[in-house]
Amino acid sequence: MDFSRDFKEWLQEKIAEALDNYSDTSVYGCDLVITLFEGENVNGSILFNTEDAKEFIKDHWDDAGEIHTYLKENLEMVINPFDEPEKFHVCMLLEGAREMLNNNTSELLNEYWNDHLELTDASIAILKSDIGIDTGLESQQLAVLRDLHDQEPELACDVAESYLNELEEKRSAPCSLDVIAGEVSVAAEKLNSIKNTPQSLDDKDQQLTATQAALSQDHEVSPKEKKVGDIVK
Repeated sequence: MDFSRDFKEWLQEKIAEALDNYSDTSVYGCDLVITLFEGENVNGSILFNTEDAKEFIKDHWDDAGEIHTYLKENLEMVINPFDEPEKFHVCMLLEGAREMLNNNTSELLNEYWNDHLELTDASIAILKSDIGIDTGLESQQLAVLRDLHDQEPELACDVAESYLNELEEKRSAPCSLDVIAGEVSVAAEKLNSIKNTPQSLDDKDQQLTATQAALSQDHEVSPKEKKVGDIVK
């Protein structure tokens, strides 16, 4: 099925959220989608609002058409999106997620198709990456996790936890650009103040030189700031 960009992004968000919610559980690869969205399937609704479900279908009409045709031709299931919008909305989620996850997209999922897959930090990061979800991890880090998951799954979990903790520290740290911008603004005000203050040219030149030197020194980026954290070998 050929889905729109917006619908794919919606599916990715739903899958990412569900994977995180099912962390530390075990599931057969072939049952991953139905497990992740068991609640929506049982409830027969995602938004618990008929009008909102209709609006979603209208906003993704071409995607709805793809799924309607698939259900009819492959499962002999005919659902009128306007008579049962919430039910059809759930079908869009289930079949869209199946298409995204099961269509030979993930080597990891294929490997565990008929076997139990532990949803750990490592396997979840790999699954997300396989379907185009940004995990925040670097490609080299993901490659390490893939290798370790096949050879030493427990070590892969520890390494993934280390990567994610490091990522969280980076995200929670003050933005260096914001700090620099603030300091530049203060320095600029100081320079303007010096220029506008009556004094001898020699004194003014000395103050300007000292302030500009301090400004330059304050904004030298240390090697640590250029690259925070080392990749676990």
